[in-house]
Amino acid sequence: MMKIHLLVFTFILVTCICPAAFSQKCTEKVSNVIVVTNAYGPKIISKPEPEYTEEARRHGTMGTVVLRGLFHRSGKVMNVCWVTSLPDGLTENAIKAAYQITFEPVTKNGEKISVKRFIEYNFSLY
Repeated sequence: MMKIHLLVFTFILVTCICPAAFSQKCTEKVSNVIVVTNAYGPKIISKPEPEYTEEARRHGTMGTVVLRGLFHRSGKVMNVCWVTSLPDGLTENAIKAAYQITFEPVTKNGEKISVKRFIEYNFSLY
């Protein structure tokens, strides 16, 4: 029982102190999957904004996080990874927000299809 508590505590500690351990840089080539632009991609219904972290505010961190995600034909965003990142927890918050996007899937010949799409989040203090 003590080992389970220690394991849970360790997981919580790592998640809080080092959230970057759970964000992933895009390394996969996209040659076998359709990558679409905003004009031809899924119809976005809702794109929640990521939270600006206090640490990023203190450091004056600003910029753009570019992500790539699979907009699955089931209507879920999956396999989100970052193409360009920012420090201070902003990349991790952008990834969390991307998983909350709601959309209408792309159709091709009357069938819903999965597509990969780039997702951008701009962080500015002004």
